[in-house]
Amino acid sequence: MFVLLLTKFVNLVGFGIILPIILTLSV
Repeated sequence: MFVLLLTKFVNLVGFGIILPIILTLSV
């Protein structure tokens, strides 16, 4: 249970960091 929440949290944080970088590079 805890691992699932941790994985979901890491995915949200990673997505929130990687997505802006991709958008910045693609511009």
